[in-house]
Amino acid sequence: MSLTSSTAARFCGVTVAALVALELKRRWRRRRGETYKRTVDLPEWLRWIAEGPTTYRVMMREWEDRAWRNKNGWKGSDLIHGPCSAVSIPMYYFNTTEKVLRGP
Repeated sequence: MSLTSSTAARFCGVTVAALVALELKRRWRRRRGETYKRTVDLPEWLRWIAEGPTTYRVMMREWEDRAWRNKNGWKGSDLIHGPCSAVSIPMYYFNTTEKVLRGP
């Protein structure tokens, strides 16, 4: 397997895991009758990414929890998700209607 196909396979695996987690969370909330949706401060020009009843923030523990990363053997920081990265994507939103993952 080439490096490109290996990277693509990893990306697909992470994407599938995130989508499964979103669906399980949606079902859990529906059973509990919750409509809670976490809001994040985005610039006005970027708020369209997070708006809408079918848009959810994607949260991965390895992006959010530094202590967990260190405990589980992660070294250094993520090239695009770290707060001090040259190019930073601090969050992602998934629109379930359009099946699109977007990040600022």
